[in-house]
Amino acid sequence: MLPNLIKRAITGLFFVLVMCGGILYNGLTFAILFSIITYMSLNEFYSLMNQKRNTSINRWFHSLVGALFFLAVFYYNILSSTAIGLLSNNLNLDNIILLPIISLFVLYFMYTFAKELYNQDGSSPLTNLSMISMGHLYITMPFSLLSFLAYLNVDTIYSWHFILPIFILIWLNDTGAYLVGSQFGKHRLFERISPKKSWEGFWGGLVFSVIGAVVYGIFVPDLSLIQWAGFGLIVAVAGVFGDLTESMIKRLLEVKDSGNILPGHGGMLDRFDAILFAIPAALIYLTVINIF
Repeated sequence: MLPNLIKRAITGLFFVLVMCGGILYNGLTFAILFSIITYMSLNEFYSLMNQKRNTSINRWFHSLVGALFFLAVFYYNILSSTAIGLLSNNLNLDNIILLPIISLFVLYFMYTFAKELYNQDGSSPLTNLSMISMGHLYITMPFSLLSFLAYLNVDTIYSWHFILPIFILIWLNDTGAYLVGSQFGKHRLFERISPKKSWEGFWGGLVFSVIGAVVYGIFVPDLSLIQWAGFGLIVAVAGVFGDLTESMIKRLLEVKDSGNILPGHGGMLDRFDAILFAIPAALIYLTVINIF
């Protein structure tokens, strides 16, 4: 028991240091970190899907495409930022970059569909195409949206102000849910999918996340404290659905963990399941409050 606890603690500390370091240092480390995370998460997802009958996916190729798409979106956001954005607006570089990104991704899907015409390995073309598309929708798109959060403030080149709190609040939500749920949890939240989660833990995690967002807002006053509280609420709720969704996938595949790359913590999807739902929810929330 003790060695496993130590292993989890060391892995957890290393994970937090790498995540915070990559996000905080600069835009380049952010791009490198999350392109690698996108690749590894997709590779893990497609590896899980290949365990299904009649499924055969080239996980290395499709994972690489996802990572490259993340980098392309990141590059587009660089060109749209203030210092370079002034030039890009004059030369219409936004469209020059955005249109090829979309076009190449469409061509990639056309190639993927056409390739299944020559499928002779006995797998189901429809299942292969569905799983490949699901991987990009579930993993590539949310991670790519992080770049828009990094350049959401038009007065900055690269900003971690709206990226770092998503991870901090998800960690706080998990901590609060565990502490409250383990002590007071009696009413199951979603027993069919995750028998251990309770409503008491859900509310405990929510409180931890909202309080954490308000405290964060004191030091990073990009939003009002009420708006930061709303940010914490949105991230926590979306994160719970992300967690439950991954639990559903694992239950359907009859696996305990999505992988074993993180000793004591499982796989990449086990660590980023809540994040994948929290990212688009946070971006939508920030977009709405900026409009109104």
